[in-house]
Amino acid sequence: MSSIPHAEARRRSRHRVAGTAVAAVLALVAAFLVTTARTASAAPTLLSQGKTATASSLENATFPASNAVDGNLGTRWSSAFSDPQWLQVDLGATASVSQVVLYWETAYAKSFQIQTSPDAVNWTTIFSTTTGTGGTQTLNITGTGRYVRMYGTVRATAYGYSLWEFQVYGTIASGGGGCGTTNVALNHPATASSLENATFPASNAVDGNLGTRWSSAFSDPQWLQVDLGSTQSICQVTLNWEAAYAKSFQIQTSPDAATWTTIFSTTTGTGGNQTLSVSGSGRYIRMYGTVRATPYGYSLWEFQVFTGSGGGGGNTVTVTNPGSQSSTVGTPVSLQIQAADSSSGQTLTYGATGLPAGLSINSASGLISGTPTTAATSNVTVTAKDTTGASGSAAFTWTVGTSGTGAPPPSFWGNVSAIPAAHNVLELAIVNRTNGQYPDSQVFWSFNGQTQSIAQQPYIDMPANSSGRMYFYLGAPNGPYYDFIEFTVGATFINTDTTRVDRFGLKLAMLLHGHDGSNQEVGENYTTFTETRSATFQRFQNSVPTEFKELATDQAPYGIPSPGNDKAFQTGGAYANYFASYAAANGDTSDSTPQIFGCGGTLAGNPSLCAGLNRHVAQLPASQQSNPANFYLAAPANYYAQFWHQNAINNLAYGFPYDDYAGQSSDISVTNPQYMVIAVGW
Repeated sequence: MSSIPHAEARRRSRHRVAGTAVAAVLALVAAFLVTTARTASAAPTLLSQGKTATASSLENATFPASNAVDGNLGTRWSSAFSDPQWLQVDLGATASVSQVVLYWETAYAKSFQIQTSPDAVNWTTIFSTTTGTGGTQTLNITGTGRYVRMYGTVRATAYGYSLWEFQVYGTIASGGGGCGTTNVALNHPATASSLENATFPASNAVDGNLGTRWSSAFSDPQWLQVDLGSTQSICQVTLNWEAAYAKSFQIQTSPDAATWTTIFSTTTGTGGNQTLSVSGSGRYIRMYGTVRATPYGYSLWEFQVFTGSGGGGGNTVTVTNPGSQSSTVGTPVSLQIQAADSSSGQTLTYGATGLPAGLSINSASGLISGTPTTAATSNVTVTAKDTTGASGSAAFTWTVGTSGTGAPPPSFWGNVSAIPAAHNVLELAIVNRTNGQYPDSQVFWSFNGQTQSIAQQPYIDMPANSSGRMYFYLGAPNGPYYDFIEFTVGATFINTDTTRVDRFGLKLAMLLHGHDGSNQEVGENYTTFTETRSATFQRFQNSVPTEFKELATDQAPYGIPSPGNDKAFQTGGAYANYFASYAAANGDTSDSTPQIFGCGGTLAGNPSLCAGLNRHVAQLPASQQSNPANFYLAAPANYYAQFWHQNAINNLAYGFPYDDYAGQSSDISVTNPQYMVIAVGW
């Protein structure tokens, strides 16, 4: 028998290529945060964030153009694997561009141009290079236009072009009516006259994501409205229609959501991307559709609202996304939200929706604190608003596990007070939790070309870097007993996970501690660490159905492979059609059983269906597919993944590539990290 090779392979989880996709973001996060912080001074202003972005192509639906302007360095746009390709952003008004910052993923451009246009048709090149470096490229340039794009002509890799962020700085040209560039509808409460079904809620039209949409019932009239939170002076509305658009519609405002004033009306709607110059005021604004252009309903990818003086004055408020959070019922938490304003001297007021029960946000400081009372996964949106009314927001998931779900005692992590202060981003401490099976001299870590035992070097002063994995070995370097963690490290940020997507090799757990005092724990639970290796293998075999039992012996005693890597589930194997009937009944007739386990084929661009099939919830209404209480209740299902969830801290694990759908993965993040302890078990 042989163990799985150590070479890194492309896999579809939060980290695109476990060792390469995260690579480009590592060093660039530092520059990103510095650049974002720069907006606290007056001009120039970050103009592109949250604006409408389009692209020549997508690698798949997981990587839309909007990801490159969402202010989140954990999401990205990725193109098809060919030349040329482009990404463009509509700034909403003519702007004087003074700087462009590109945060490249590993798939960067060797040759590209930065171009501006007044109409997205006629382009002027304001920067050109044939020696692109990738990483973070800050270009001090001069140009004018409403539209700005990166036009790539020669790729540096065999993949496409991929940007974590595309930032355009400058000032909106005067004489344009004073219309601001902040989308004041973003993440505000939205309601609608009807929904096609629960998959297409009104909130989808104001989430800043062009991959989600609101869709109405198939009748007239229908409306979508947004509560802006206070009276605003509205000067522009942008509608990003899906194919089901309005032939006749009105834009209306209201002070109370009862009495409406029409500020725009048409009977010749064109669909597509409609930018409307309007004039009106109100706390509420709606699209009121009276005649549909198709037999379907009305459907909007995004409904954006922009204001003039009195509605933000063009200020830009940037909220730093803290990343996914996890905590435990009964354990106090503390999370500091960070935000910056493009205008100096502004006082920010903070708010939040969707916080777990027991938590609240301090409106003056932005500190989220409290003690969670209920186990659940919540979709949280935090906002920051300045005194002119300009606002920014960030959305993330927060998973609260039940108390007593496997977190180890504090002593498990060793003497954390002895961990040295980091000179770089954070300090890593590796602790031996093999229950006496291996001495420290036979517990090895390997990262960035360096391999050491923890007897030689138990601490690593981790810089922002360009590698996404750290390997651990027992007995000997590069030996058959091994496993790894994945991470993204920037100047003041870390995103990391343990993973069982490919296989289980060693028991691993992590404690991530921030300078704000926050703690996050993921990995195998304490009970699993304390038992013998043979007991873990036996429990796995006892807990899974017949089809999965052989996984415990395929690579024993070195590891347990995921089912997609087992011959029995592959073509010609006894269980090659394990998922076939269930997948077909839920709309997937294209993908094989290994592709379903691995979220490959058409499922690479369909996270919800891949997760639904693996968890056996695809047949349920969309509103019930994110409830863990419904997971793995019947076959066929990924019982390999279920086992690792059942034996993980807070039941969070990466058992298949899209296990982060609905916040169930072991992925954790923190801004301003202090240290991370990694426990290696047997």
